[in-house]
Amino acid sequence: MNFRLDGDGRITLSGRILTRTHGGSRTETVLDAALLAAYRAHFGVFLDRAVS
Repeated sequence: MNFRLDGDGRITLSGRILTRTHGGSRTETVLDAALLAAYRAHFGVFLDRAVS
């Protein structure tokens, strides 16, 4: 699991689920093809393949 604070919210990536919490609301997105791009965009982590 990876998470980071984002202003008044938080971004969490656990497995293939990206969770954004902001101002009391919560959004979950299941990622498939976009998983590696999410690691890069939200956490600055560059991976060649998904971590199992």
